[in-house]
Amino acid sequence: MPDNLAPYTNAMRLGMGESFNSYSQQLCCDDSVVTSSTAPAKETDLVSQPLQADPSTQGSQLVSNGGVTQMVTWTAKFVDRISDVTEAMDINGSASIKYGRISGSASGSFVDSSKFKTSDLNFFIQVNVINQKLVAQDVTQFNPIQSAKAMDFNKLYGDSFISGFIEGGQFNAVISVKLADRDKTESIKGQLSVSANFAVISGQIDASGSYDKNDSLQNNETTMSVTWSGGGNVTPSGIKDWDMASLKETAVNFPAMVAAAPVRTRYRLIAQLDHDRADRGYSAILTKYTSLRSFYEQTVLGSPLDYENAGVYTSALLDAYLEYKSIWTDVQVGQWKVQNLGSTITAKQLPLPADELSAYAKTLQDHYQSKLVKAKLSSPSTGPSVDGFEQVTVSEDTDGAEKPMKPNPCIPYPPDLLGLDKARLDCRFEMIKIVQEVDVITINPLLATDPSRANNYLSPLVFRMLLPDIVPKLLPPPDPKPVQLPDSELEATKRDLASKQAELDATKRDLAAKQAELDASKKDLASKMSQLVTAQAASQDAQAYLANEATYTAAQAAAHANSPHGTNAVNTVKQTESIAQNRAVLPPRPNTRLYISTVIWGGKALTDQSVLDRLYKLGECKTPFTLDNQVFGIDPTPGRVKTASISYRWGLGPVLHIEEKEQATVSFKE
Repeated sequence: MPDNLAPYTNAMRLGMGESFNSYSQQLCCDDSVVTSSTAPAKETDLVSQPLQADPSTQGSQLVSNGGVTQMVTWTAKFVDRISDVTEAMDINGSASIKYGRISGSASGSFVDSSKFKTSDLNFFIQVNVINQKLVAQDVTQFNPIQSAKAMDFNKLYGDSFISGFIEGGQFNAVISVKLADRDKTESIKGQLSVSANFAVISGQIDASGSYDKNDSLQNNETTMSVTWSGGGNVTPSGIKDWDMASLKETAVNFPAMVAAAPVRTRYRLIAQLDHDRADRGYSAILTKYTSLRSFYEQTVLGSPLDYENAGVYTSALLDAYLEYKSIWTDVQVGQWKVQNLGSTITAKQLPLPADELSAYAKTLQDHYQSKLVKAKLSSPSTGPSVDGFEQVTVSEDTDGAEKPMKPNPCIPYPPDLLGLDKARLDCRFEMIKIVQEVDVITINPLLATDPSRANNYLSPLVFRMLLPDIVPKLLPPPDPKPVQLPDSELEATKRDLASKQAELDATKRDLAAKQAELDASKKDLASKMSQLVTAQAASQDAQAYLANEATYTAAQAAAHANSPHGTNAVNTVKQTESIAQNRAVLPPRPNTRLYISTVIWGGKALTDQSVLDRLYKLGECKTPFTLDNQVFGIDPTPGRVKTASISYRWGLGPVLHIEEKEQATVSFKE
């Protein structure tokens, strides 16, 4: 069975046995339970208990971080009511109503109730981490005040006492989304579910809906409310505004941060402890007096009240109270719009028949009269004062000794500023009635389960029906009549426009002429560059040809001179004649950077256009190819291994050569 927990407050002093009202979450007198030796409880009485995963809590598991064993519970779900959030944070609805405690402290709320109510989607993320559970097992002796009367039992002792504390931390976040397009509700729900999916860690995710990665929360009005205790500063470095990525990163890393920097409170409240623990706080574990043997052995006047069944009703009271806060804000904003923006107030068409509204009003009036009679018949008596306050005796079958407030007559409010002011006043009265209802349930929790008892406050849904509508001021339509200028001014304006148009046309023509000149210059430059490349290539080829001719002429002269080297000269002449016959210099091709000047295959110069086309195509694509008869289209020396010799260059670069034997793989490299 899970422990009954309450958030720690600064009023809780060191030592257990302080009495506590679990419904209103208020402290009563101290040392109501002491040790078996009747000594007040001390810090040294605390004993750490081993942690065990609670199978009844979905998403709960034991993990280890930095040598610290922790019980971690992951929660990610859509919520429709703020009471769903407060229940998850162990905050009672009555404390939220009376003290505004939605953040775990009386200092304020981390959830904007107005944003929550007006949003289309509300998504709740919680990471609950327990480092250790401290329990005082010897604090079991009920210690009543002997002079106390039976009627004072609940005021003095409450229904529970503090029997231990929880050390760890808790991270809470509420994402409220107001959709720009409500047709995409399921898509955004799917996106939130996937973005906050802790399935890889906890196997738990309570959300459904399709996911469209093209939809973004940035296209909608999104409010993120975040609070945490433990773990130090958990905000990721460099993050100024929370988003889904930073929320998930923090939630995943939160247990490790709590292992390094735990606290014993879930809501950022620091306890006043002894000197060696002055920087730490607590979450209190509550135990009912009825679980103590010593409670039944004592002669005690009175008995604790049972609030087990009051929680559901109190959650409904909290939701109604926050709805009235939202209505009060809407009415106040409406008044400002009427006074400052020129909005108008119109009567509202009631969505239900008048006879049904009258019957509902009669029910409230009858309940008011019944309470008024009971308040008079109860004749509350006053007892001795405690702390300067007179004690009032109230019978358990009454709704309290205070005179009830008159019910709302359920009549639509007039469509004017006075009507809005009256509505705002009545809204405040309805909120007071809800606070009084909490006080009544604190005195007599059985009234929360009485099926014949009507509400003492008007339903917020009905109250909204009674309010007039605030209609924004519409901007006046534009005047359809054109502005009429005097004839003289009109003619002058036309002449000025015509002059400006003529200047603009002349500028356009001049710009077009300049552009034509620029295009012609570019074309001429390209032609000259092409001619230059061709001339340079022809010059290099002519130089190679002249070198070959000079070698051939020198060889012939040596042969005719009948010198001792005549034989070698004759061979040189023959070789040079063979080169001259077989090395034909090819002309360059236009529109390509590649220039192939000579192609020799098996000692035969090739000039066939189909072969050259093939080689140019392979060269321009820089595709490796194999030297064989298929590439060169001829077999000049069948049965013999042939050698290929190709001279080429890229642009104005140096002349390159391919000199390889048959079946070698080559390419035209730059």
